[in-house]
Amino acid sequence: MSVSVIASSRQGDAREASSRPEASCALDAVAQSRPADWSLQRNCSISPASLAAVFALLAALSSAVAVFFWTQGAVLVLPFAVVEVLALGLAFVWYARHATDGERLWLDGRSLVLEVERAGRIARERLDTTWLVVQPPGVADASLRLRLGDRCWRLGQHAAAGRRARVADELKRALIELQRA
Repeated sequence: MSVSVIASSRQGDAREASSRPEASCALDAVAQSRPADWSLQRNCSISPASLAAVFALLAALSSAVAVFFWTQGAVLVLPFAVVEVLALGLAFVWYARHATDGERLWLDGRSLVLEVERAGRIARERLDTTWLVVQPPGVADASLRLRLGDRCWRLGQHAAAGRRARVADELKRALIELQRA
């Protein structure tokens, strides 16, 4: 059983980034450069840049209302508006950090490369496909599971149930074809 681990930050070195498949926010995006390449990522409905513009607009509006009431003598409105803008800012930062969360898998020779991104941190593992078991999503646990010996990886928490099942089927077929070759 062979497992190698490579971890890097979002800004990782050029060597790491050049060997990673194209990242995409679309749920059904599968890179066309490799025939055996899967992506289980969050469906980004708004980009972090667009969300920043919305945040700036909401912060400006809230601040303008608070300043208006402060000039009218309601001095406690301004501190509450500051708390509101700070809470919005924290929510924005959380969303921006997790917008690209997900997993990407691809076959590289006789290995399956599993790349997991959480909050801008990327962890990559190379799994030997000889003893790799793919467990499709079940009723009780909707996540796709990969097992290798006593290790288990739960994948697809950000993807739709149909997408997880489709990736499990495609991955099983690809591993069977790889064993036949």
